[in-house]
Amino acid sequence: MYGDFFMKKTGLFLLLFLLTGCEILSEHWRQLSKTMNIVSSSSSNKIEQCGEQPSGNIASSNIKLINLTAINTKESGQIRQGSYLAYQFPAKAGQQLNYRTEDNLCIWVYAPDRQLIKTKDLSQTGQYTIVLTALKGATTFDLKMSLGSHGATVKQPLQPLPPFANSPTPTPTPTPTPSISPQANNATERVKFDPGATGTTVTGMVKPAEKRQYKLECAAGQKMSVDVTEGTVDINILDPNGKNIGTIKNSKNWQGELPIDGDYTIEVSGSKAANFKLNVDVPAL
Repeated sequence: MYGDFFMKKTGLFLLLFLLTGCEILSEHWRQLSKTMNIVSSSSSNKIEQCGEQPSGNIASSNIKLINLTAINTKESGQIRQGSYLAYQFPAKAGQQLNYRTEDNLCIWVYAPDRQLIKTKDLSQTGQYTIVLTALKGATTFDLKMSLGSHGATVKQPLQPLPPFANSPTPTPTPTPTPSISPQANNATERVKFDPGATGTTVTGMVKPAEKRQYKLECAAGQKMSVDVTEGTVDINILDPNGKNIGTIKNSKNWQGELPIDGDYTIEVSGSKAANFKLNVDVPAL
């Protein structure tokens, strides 16, 4: 009987030791985890994802008409998250759209009936639209596109882009208004850098009372330089809000630091007709 009593007390002691010992070890592990910055396996990093569709409208200057064939067409440029570029191209029902990029882009494709499509097989004949933006921050991109079967397609004029999410529905007005500028003689082009390059050469011709505008997307803190290597012209550099931040008049160059993110405009004008050549350089941050 005494032996049974001793065994029961011994068993009870061992049970209490195991329970309190586990609590001590558990608390020790919690303290060690804090010291070593150990992360629980249930935690996860946030993954950047593209939305179901674009969340804003596209400026008319950011729409480009292209003609796709079975041979790859490459488009390159710079884009920032929340800003959009669009490429429109004619295609026939039964053709197959192929596109590829190694850069972090969000890409959407719209059919001629303005419906978002998620297949490369095209079921309608008409004008298709590829819309893209940066997945995060700003990036320089290369996008290769081609159309399979049916051979080459013919060029068609630009069509209105489909309305995107969170965009107000336009209200018809009795008098149409210009989409870019109230000045009829303004011409706008987008400046593109070759992959890996930080600058390019812009050439053109300007007539009296005419303004030519060249847009390029830049980030705050970048430095832009504009050199006039040919022609006698006046230059204004405008920030994304339209504020003049630099002028070239009777001189040959300008350099300055850009204050905000967005599309900057190099505006060329002259008192008489002139051919001109500009060297534009915007080194990366």
